[in-house]
Amino acid sequence: MGQNRYLLKTEDYLVLRDGKPFGSEKNWGSSSYSWLQPQTLTGMIRTAVGFAQSQDYFKSPENQKAILKVGVEKILPGEIQDGKCEFLALPPSDIIFTADLVKEPESDTKYEQLTPHELVFSRLRQDEGTDIANPDWLVPRLNTPEKPAKTVPVFWFWKTWLEYALKGVKAVSKGKLSALGRESPVSQERVHNALSSQTRTTEQGRLFANKDLYFYTSGDEPKQLCISFGVSGLPQNSNSDLSGDRYLGGDRKTVQIQSASMDFPAFPLGQAWENQKFLKLVLMTAGNWGSWCPNWLKPDLTASSIPFVKIPGKDWFVRLRSACVSGWEGVSGWDSVKRAPKAMKKLVKPSSVFLLEVQNPAESAVIAQHFWGSSLGEEVEAREGYGLVFPAVTVNQIEE
Repeated sequence: MGQNRYLLKTEDYLVLRDGKPFGSEKNWGSSSYSWLQPQTLTGMIRTAVGFAQSQDYFKSPENQKAILKVGVEKILPGEIQDGKCEFLALPPSDIIFTADLVKEPESDTKYEQLTPHELVFSRLRQDEGTDIANPDWLVPRLNTPEKPAKTVPVFWFWKTWLEYALKGVKAVSKGKLSALGRESPVSQERVHNALSSQTRTTEQGRLFANKDLYFYTSGDEPKQLCISFGVSGLPQNSNSDLSGDRYLGGDRKTVQIQSASMDFPAFPLGQAWENQKFLKLVLMTAGNWGSWCPNWLKPDLTASSIPFVKIPGKDWFVRLRSACVSGWEGVSGWDSVKRAPKAMKKLVKPSSVFLLEVQNPAESAVIAQHFWGSSLGEEVEAREGYGLVFPAVTVNQIEE
């Protein structure tokens, strides 16, 4: 089925809790996320689609299964400029920024200049050791003694991302943060009285905290943020009108959904992708694989070599030679059918980078095009927006 694209924006603040029952006797804490999780967006859309059919839609077991065919895919952050959404990207984890105070031309004013540094992938030297025994595994290294900058772009302009993807890390220019991307969204902490699980009244001296997220960037010139996403698998002859106000997250906060005529970013054709021995895949939405990478790609790091594996559904072969994983987040959520919290799962954080070696470099361009805007997960995970990746080339980053 085709995919309809939409925009999400809001003037309200959002409360994106992790789904823990913070009012229970044994859990008085609660944590919130700094950006919207794919499953939260998917749950909102599926709820809207179901209730558009009938207020009793989710009482039917058949409908509970059918709604899972509705997918929310190709989720990207964006910035509102002149009433339109301009795509943003998450910065890859194989680039580190350092900062220096630089004087403005013809002025005594100083500003913080960010300088990008690339991570280099290389084999272990003889005087080094690690718990990874596989000699084919390349170790990411940072060849600078400087400390990373404290304030860096949380979102990159799409132009910055394309320079990185097509020309390598060194193509990313040094300069002000505002020339590279945008700062983190505005957030604030709120502290509440916790509730008794028996009386549902406040318990004296017991508190929990929430982080409120605003869809505006921090800094001197706040910019409105948005999320662009596609919806697929809508029921035939559906009267689902997804545009309008919707509830999202905790405390019944409101977001606005509107249909968008904008297309998903097209694959940038060109010679940059041709005859590449290595390609990087950069994670743009969280990975839900039950591990630190997809099972079909995961190497045995205790073995004596890493074999090439077949890309699912294709006749091309690659192998994972290294990775820069940004960490993981524990995600639960609310099961609207069972009316109970979901079991927690660990998600690989966005911005993680996976280094692939291509068995036949002559196929690198078609492999890059295949992965552009695709999901590394299974079909179920892809329909919930997980595992979105974009490829990038490596330029003098590999030292074998």
